[in-house]
Amino acid sequence: MRALIYLCLAVLTASPAQAELRDLRARLSGQEGLVWIAFDGQPTLLRREETAHGVDLVVEGISLEARRITPRHRELVTAIVVEPTEGGARIQLQGEQAWAASEAELRQGGVLVRVH
Repeated sequence: MRALIYLCLAVLTASPAQAELRDLRARLSGQEGLVWIAFDGQPTLLRREETAHGVDLVVEGISLEARRITPRHRELVTAIVVEPTEGGARIQLQGEQAWAASEAELRQGGVLVRVH
């Protein structure tokens, strides 16, 4: 019986937690832009890929629903597209033009992205 309980607990803790995209802020300061993406839960892994349209982030350890967000102010980011993946989500930050470089890091409760 204990083995069954431990097995159930292991399955529950191994699956991504349901989370909501709680906050999204973008700020342009000179040639550098900052994008803060906050979640209800803490992501466990982050991969970044620069694309022709902006930056794709693959975040694992959380589960998000598919959605498209169009910011009111589009100087830095023109759209955010969220697509669920197995074990996480792909978040596409689309810009008016391709950025020369980008950096992304996990922070407490979210992801901070710097673009140049």
